[in-house]
Amino acid sequence: MQQSNGAVGFFLRDEAPIAFQPTLAKGNVYVGTSDGRLICLKTGNKDADGWYAWGGNAQHNKIQ
Repeated sequence: MQQSNGAVGFFLRDEAPIAFQPTLAKGNVYVGTSDGRLICLKTGNKDADGWYAWGGNAQHNKIQ
């Protein structure tokens, strides 16, 4: 979703449940699935960075 207007940037459908919170690193979104796969979505957005570990708090939120 885009911060400025809430519009969906992309959509991915996968049958496996997401096992953990996604991580953001160097323009990529990494998601672990319950069937053992790691999915990498290359967003091309340099703002997708800085959330390297699962969990977190409001400090991970970005201010536009």
